[in-house]
Amino acid sequence: MGQLVEQLRTIVRDEVQSANRGHAAHVERVADAAAEQAEKLAQIEASGGLAPPAPDSDSTSVSKDAQRYESEKSRSNPQDVELAVSGDDEDDDDDEDFEFPNRLAKLRWHMREYLAEFLGTAILTLIGNGVNVQVTVSALLDPSQPKGNYLSISFGWGVAVMLGVYASGGISGGLINPSLTLALATWRGFPWKKVPGYILAQMLGGTAGALLCYGLYATPIRLADPNQTETTAALFTTYPAEFLRTGGAQLFSFYNEVLATAMLLIIVVAIGDSNNTPPVEGMAPVILMWRVHGATLGWQTAYAVNPARDWGPRIALSIVGYRGLWSFGNYYALWTPMLATVVGAQLGCFIYDLLVYTGDESPLNSPRLTFGKYGNVRFRPKSKKKLPAAIDK
Repeated sequence: MGQLVEQLRTIVRDEVQSANRGHAAHVERVADAAAEQAEKLAQIEASGGLAPPAPDSDSTSVSKDAQRYESEKSRSNPQDVELAVSGDDEDDDDDEDFEFPNRLAKLRWHMREYLAEFLGTAILTLIGNGVNVQVTVSALLDPSQPKGNYLSISFGWGVAVMLGVYASGGISGGLINPSLTLALATWRGFPWKKVPGYILAQMLGGTAGALLCYGLYATPIRLADPNQTETTAALFTTYPAEFLRTGGAQLFSFYNEVLATAMLLIIVVAIGDSNNTPPVEGMAPVILMWRVHGATLGWQTAYAVNPARDWGPRIALSIVGYRGLWSFGNYYALWTPMLATVVGAQLGCFIYDLLVYTGDESPLNSPRLTFGKYGNVRFRPKSKKKLPAAIDK
């Protein structure tokens, strides 16, 4: 029995020694491999991040060592990966971190925000003008069977806004309105360098949508209005009611658009205010759909509230042969659907920020804005008082 126990001890001791020798050898191999890899990475980094190509190869592709090195760098600095995916706002033209399958994909990537605004505004004017034409022209051709009523037009425009925002919101923000674009640049830090491109895309989108709508309904439009008069022009652009076309009454057209656009902007910035009651993700366009200005504030001026919704179709009608669109009413197109909506958008943001908003993007919440002794809103570090939500960075 004692001999058997001794033999078992010997066997166990031999196995342990063998395992230790194997482990030591494995550790040595791992250490050698790690040292070799570190040396290779150091050489790659010293040469600028890319391993030199093999002498017998004409390929310009990156070697496996360099790929492993770049992969290790990405894992060690995830911020670099995020920048490569989201892009750098300070240098949108730098495409070294991206690979494009073709030139079209590269162009689309750099123009995606403007293309989205073009598409969203085109959808807005196509559907909005479409419901105008369908309801009105159908009644002109067959008064006994009109295809809708004023309420149809109001809700049709609401749906047009919703679909236009859905089509572009995830890419460009779904502004589809030059007045809104200018207001957000003034009050919410939207990049001013993007404003001209956004406005151009929105105007072109409004023109394209109106042309598509006119092409769809060209036959009934010509049957109902062969002389291309205001009867059908008003289905695409905005005209004031008859009682607002003379004397001082014209000022009410301006006031109407200022008020309607201000209300629109108050709703838009309230939806985007995280410290208020923002809707759940993806529901903002649905909220905007129920902003039926036409059913409440649009009777007198046909509710432009958007220069692209008026000027785009006005350009389209000029292309297809309508005349007198720009000089009508002492250049009504300039001072009501254009100037009044811009003023209204700025006023709407000002009112909301003055009464409600606490975010530091607003000029009204800037430390530079002071009113004597009331301008100092900063507290000492040990103060028990707290700054209002979102003002303190």
